[in-house]
Amino acid sequence: MAALVSWGDAKAEPAPGASASPSASSPQRALGGRQLAYDNRRGVFLVRGDGRGRRRLGPGREPSWLPGGRLAVLDGAPIVIDSRGRVLRRLVLGPPSGPRRYENLDPGSLAGSPDGRRLAFTRALRSQGEERPRELAVIRTDGSGQRTLVLTRQTAFGGAEDPSFSPGGQRIAYVFDQGAIETIGVDGSKRRVLYHDKGIPHSPRWSPDGRLIAFAVEDDSGNGRVHVMRPDGGGVREVGPGDCPEWTPDGRALLVLPARGARVSILGLDGKRGGTLPAADAICPRIRPP
Repeated sequence: MAALVSWGDAKAEPAPGASASPSASSPQRALGGRQLAYDNRRGVFLVRGDGRGRRRLGPGREPSWLPGGRLAVLDGAPIVIDSRGRVLRRLVLGPPSGPRRYENLDPGSLAGSPDGRRLAFTRALRSQGEERPRELAVIRTDGSGQRTLVLTRQTAFGGAEDPSFSPGGQRIAYVFDQGAIETIGVDGSKRRVLYHDKGIPHSPRWSPDGRLIAFAVEDDSGNGRVHVMRPDGGGVREVGPGDCPEWTPDGRALLVLPARGARVSILGLDGKRGGTLPAADAICPRIRPP
């Protein structure tokens, strides 16, 4: 086995805004003591729900949890790291499947499957006569089995983004063409449109039991509103203001970014607001699974 490569400095840092005495409605109670992964301009970080133990793992973005405390991260190409920031595997992405030849660009978004066997990623491509078609694809975490699921001829900002695996790992929810939320099987089958209404939807996330998908919709003023719906697209309802929804482990509430410049806080499915996350710079955090 090859020696592990140090990717980041993995240094502990004080958590901005950390509190020593959490309130009864604070997110750390809902998180059950689990770690959060998030990124900002300085790289990828880990922090506990109480705001303590903050560590920078290294450069990169789009952290996504895998089993065993591993993380998939975009650092140019997808890489798999451990919780100390050491690189376990660096994936090499091939061209999209099909007869047309494309030049690869860096991926735009990333998600890991619950069993840790697959990654879903989106990326912009270049080809002669087409500025930037976009692709949604999957690849095994051992670097094999790359498969294109969605390839669009849309240019500029069209195409697929924000992939999210279902709890069973067999379907992926994603945003298409900045106007719809769709799902598709990991084998490319049964592509379905779930949401195509007013506003710009983004950040779809499956609930832990797979019964709901949370997502945010940006209005004309740039403000986000969190919604939930069933995986068949039915039962759409607004929950409250916010962006970047992330389900709590019990599936009863969401971590959301309530407004620009605000701290991440708890939003119940009944629309009631809970406490804020002590780590002030934890924007769009991802909760470590069991």
